[in-house]
This record gives sequence, structure tokens and C-alpha cells, in this order.
Amino acid sequence: MLTEFPLQAREQPTTAATPPPTPPPTGPFDVFLSHNSQDKPVVRQLAQSLTDRGLRVWLDEQELVPGRPWQEALEAAILAARSAAVIVGPSGLGPWKIRRCVPPSISS
Repeated sequence: MLTEFPLQAREQPTTAATPPPTPPPTGPFDVFLSHNSQDKPVVRQLAQSLTDRGLRVWLDEQELVPGRPWQEALEAAILAARSAAVIVGPSGLGPWKIRRCVPPSISS
């Protein structure tokens, strides 16, 4: 969980009822792809194109582990990525991004 700015990770206590923390990525990613899931087909093509050019791409469906907290995995990936690409396609921003990025008076 991110607790401070600049972003610093804080350890979360684990219990038998919760899955263990998401392990850090195996190495640095060249690019983190942020997108609306409705635009996934074109984002997959972009990820493949970047991979074909020798870049290590973080794409949620390839990197998230089912049953693990996805928010923690995103935080770890963002911290490990050398760059990020924010894709705003025909579907616009997703509801998760709108709630956190745009003031309520604008998104309503």
C-alpha cells in the first residue's frame, strides 16, 4: 500500500485468511500500460507490438495473479516500471480512473 509522497511502499500484515502479499515483479518493466478494459483488444495489439520490439510490457491480464490483491500488484508494477503509457481510447477513462482522477463535479 502506498502511504506517502513520494510513493513508498508500506508492509501489510498478513493473516491466514488473506493471501500473501503480491511478490514484486521479477524485473523492471519498460512500460506499464494503463487503459480502460473496454479497449483491451487494441491494448493487446499495442502490448504485442512493444514486446516484438524488445520491450518488457506490464499488462494486467498477463501479470495479475488471481486471488492476490490487484491494487498491491498495480502499485508494485508502477514502482518497477521505467515508463507508463496511459491509453485513452474510444471508451474513454474507465470508472475506476474517473473516481480517482477527475474531481466529482467534472465526472458527473
